Amino acid sequence: MDKKAAYSLKARILFALYAVLCLLFFSCMQFPYHVVKPRVEGVLSRAARSEVSIGAITGRFPFGLKLEDLRIGNETVAPRLTVRPAFTSLLLGRLGLVVSVGQARGGLDVIIKTSFTHPGDPLALKFTLEEFDIAPLQKLMRGGPEIAGTVTGEGRLATERANFKDSRGEIDITCKNGQLPLNMPALPLGGVAFTELNLKAVMENGRLEIRQMQLSGNDVSGSLFGDVRLGMNIMTSELDISGNLRLSQAYRQMLGNPRAESMRFRLQGTLGRPRLLQQ
Repeated sequence: MDKKAAYSLKARILFALYAVLCLLFFSCMQFPYHVVKPRVEGVLSRAARSEVSIGAITGRFPFGLKLEDLRIGNETVAPRLTVRPAFTSLLLGRLGLVVSVGQARGGLDVIIKTSFTHPGDPLALKFTLEEFDIAPLQKLMRGGPEIAGTVTGEGRLATERANFKDSRGEIDITCKNGQLPLNMPALPLGGVAFTELNLKAVMENGRLEIRQMQLSGNDVSGSLFGDVRLGMNIMTSELDISGNLRLSQAYRQMLGNPRAESMRFRLQGTLGRPRLLQQ
């Protein structure tokens, strides 16, 4: 009896699928990614408005890419970055991508869903952070506030158009050993260092409502709440935040009020030009 004839239909289908997977794996691994590396660097450089370089590009099975040592200027932003399609979104007729950034200790995973015909309209993001060092992201915000800290948490964002003004979503994160920037020339402090910051906020129609923001550290501790009305440019976002902070003796001396153990204030203006009103 012929051996081939003895195979069942199910076995033949499995053999065919195995052959296809082997072909896809071989194609993914053997593709000359070094040929497309300059083009990818050029696209990323235009998007970041800075010189972007990549150490190496390799394939990630199936149909994904892995970028190693992604640099902006001379600083490494992402030691490892992988991009792969989200097949569930593709089956529903939408463009879906899964982006993962790996660091020495932590990482960031982002799921992006949008339209094939009009990318960004609509747009849905879902992200998860695990001990992710946000300091390298400073390179992506030219002229933005100096940020630092290790973040763990999650959030989501959805918008019908490619801007923040009609967006909705929520954020629940914890940042440890970081710095809260203060872009106010009237204050003698460039930023406030903290041990831990807990933030819970919701977004609706471009308005970020800070429902809970607890700050603790050696020099500053307390709570903040209020709204941020997001603008087309993030630095023009309007602030309306109130807070009550307990200050160390050193901070009270710098602020010229050594006797007051706490400070009640209201923060207005924009993210680029905030105004602090003591109450």
